[in-house]
Amino acid sequence: MMVVFGSFGTCCRETGEEDVRFKVWHEVVGVVTEVGSKVKKVKVGDNVGVGCMVGSCHSCDSCAEDLENYCPRMLLVYGSIYYDQTMTYGGYSDSLVCAEHFIVQTAAKGTMDGIIDTVSADHPMSPLIDLLKCHATLVLVGAPNKPLEIELVPLLMAKHDIKADVEVIPMDYVNTAMERLGKGDVNYRFVIDVGSTSKTA
Repeated sequence: MMVVFGSFGTCCRETGEEDVRFKVWHEVVGVVTEVGSKVKKVKVGDNVGVGCMVGSCHSCDSCAEDLENYCPRMLLVYGSIYYDQTMTYGGYSDSLVCAEHFIVQTAAKGTMDGIIDTVSADHPMSPLIDLLKCHATLVLVGAPNKPLEIELVPLLMAKHDIKADVEVIPMDYVNTAMERLGKGDVNYRFVIDVGSTSKTA
């Protein structure tokens, strides 16, 4: 079962009965524009994306155990020769064909229970927040160079006079803070005042 990506909703290749065609927006995500007759999990208009693989041999032990990433003949989204003998160029291509098994449906607005954001580069938060249901969880584990801009949170905090309960500590108190954590002797989150520490050093 195949997926076809096209940046303008068109593709220069013919698709078969197991194909899906969709527009590429940025990198390798987009909207399905065409599907083959055997495609079951997506339809035209669905938001979809693909990771680093677009196909595999379907006959080795790894493929039989749904471990296609170990397939010796896996087809990568970039730099592989696809079944139709065309080169794959990933998100840089005008079109991309992908086996349906390797595509994922992307979330619609307000449908996710949680998101784990691992991006360390500066990036907008509003698109992620828009995907979350009410009372959902957004976990940030990336380490951007500067604070992320989230317009909603400062507005709510200012409006309701919400302040964080923290214990600000100097850098030379970190070992003691770790000991206190081990003993459960913590009422608030520790915040290391790196700015003041570096100014006095």
